[in-house]
Amino acid sequence: MMQMLLGREKPEMHDVMGPPVSFCADTLGTANATIRAVPTTTATMPESPNKLNRSALLPNYPTHAHPPEFWDELGRTIATFGFLEDVLVKAYFAITGTTSYEWQTEEEAKAAVEKWGEQLALAMADTLVSLAQKYAASVRRNKTANFPGIDALEASIKKAAESRNALCHGFWGIPDSSGKSELSYFSMPGRKVANLEKFGTRIDIAWLRQLRAEALELACDVIDSVTVMGYQFPSSAGPGEPILKSKES
Repeated sequence: MMQMLLGREKPEMHDVMGPPVSFCADTLGTANATIRAVPTTTATMPESPNKLNRSALLPNYPTHAHPPEFWDELGRTIATFGFLEDVLVKAYFAITGTTSYEWQTEEEAKAAVEKWGEQLALAMADTLVSLAQKYAASVRRNKTANFPGIDALEASIKKAAESRNALCHGFWGIPDSSGKSELSYFSMPGRKVANLEKFGTRIDIAWLRQLRAEALELACDVIDSVTVMGYQFPSSAGPGEPILKSKES
């Protein structure tokens, strides 16, 4: 197959999908096996009258002060960001896999495919901001991509990631009479103490619902960036030409 590809003027990465996809599958399988093999341990503290009386904690502590609807919406919002990350990984695969490259030798082609597989594997474990950067960069490199709004989309994803991080890592205060809660979360842009910032928005169910809608909209934009090129979005049954064709086809 490689020799056939070398006869083209600009072979495309999706023509040699086998090794990278297999590489990623093997990597993910190894990671999952490692996680399952890690034993769970419980710390044993020395006996002391000053130890916390766990039996006296309120039911569902420390999530006892908010109504179930709040936690339901929070979970759905965070899950939608998980969907956005998954979409970005698949879009990165699709965009990079349909980019034309010029290889002079079979060795160069094989090395490029191997490197691509490694890049895909790294993307699978990336943070949302890093994924947005890699995805946007791949769109800019792909000459057949028709997405002039990529800069704005990248900026929107990065901005939304700030709120997602706060939701995942912050501590929730007691809601006020209107149902809004202060979220104790700090960020440090540039990892400089002088840039320490506190998340300032008081959050209620309506705010979470709006953020969830925005995250879904971003994911749809990412999907569209692939389908408008005429390709079927990976792992979907949508319109377009499949990027990775089955052996039977």
